[in-house]
Amino acid sequence: MAFSYLTREAFKNINRNKASFLLSVGVVTACFLLLSIFLIITYNVYQAKSYLENRIEIYAFLDDDANVDNLTESILQINGIREVQYVSKAQALLELRADLGENADLLDILHTNPLPASFRIKLEPNYKLANKLTEIEQKLQLLKGVKEVWSGKDLIVKLQKIVRLIISLDIGILLIVFISVIFIVSRTVEATIFAKAREIEIMRLVGATKSVIKFPFYIEGFFHGLFGSILATIITVIIFSLVRTITPALSLPYNALTLFNIFWGMLLGIGGSYLAFSRILK
Repeated sequence: MAFSYLTREAFKNINRNKASFLLSVGVVTACFLLLSIFLIITYNVYQAKSYLENRIEIYAFLDDDANVDNLTESILQINGIREVQYVSKAQALLELRADLGENADLLDILHTNPLPASFRIKLEPNYKLANKLTEIEQKLQLLKGVKEVWSGKDLIVKLQKIVRLIISLDIGILLIVFISVIFIVSRTVEATIFAKAREIEIMRLVGATKSVIKFPFYIEGFFHGLFGSILATIITVIIFSLVRTITPALSLPYNALTLFNIFWGMLLGIGGSYLAFSRILK
């Protein structure tokens, strides 16, 4: 039979069961909307983590009598350190004034500069990890003249834990979405199959192959997933656009999300039809 005829049959099935089709599409939309929101959260948290890791530096604060030249040479010999920049007490105060902006006048009440001199230490990319940072911090603290070391690795560790937690949630939601979509589509297609049981039997008697019988229902399942995933993507983009007016720093990988939703929506829709046939037509 012609492809166009089988496709028309699929649309006839959808038209006859509009309520069931719309309900199914609504459930698919809700499932993919939930998944999309969590994927966006994961993407932005991971972006924030990567941003902080790329910008991470170690600050070594010095005693007043520290030998800057000797310390610079010793620090550069530590594995993983790419560059060392000395920041004097006066420069540190100027930077603090710049950071305070309009409130910089508050510093005028100070009779002395309370800020210590420091080294701003840049790292090789492979050493911007929590365990590597701890190792470098320990080595820096052993150097004579270094009073305190700070790298901000605690924030990186917390972000890593948050990323792992969110990824675990993503996997759980992904499984729930996949199961839910396949289940609702299979149940909807099953209802259509039962409604057309007599027509299917007649087609069998006149020699129609299983493929010809099944094809319209696979097309129907395909559209369940396709329409649901497209609607979910559109709603996600609308919600994201509204949220971004409040938090401009957020980002959304539009193309990747659209392809992900549509691909899995169509695949799960077809999977739901396959499950329906595996339960009914032998």
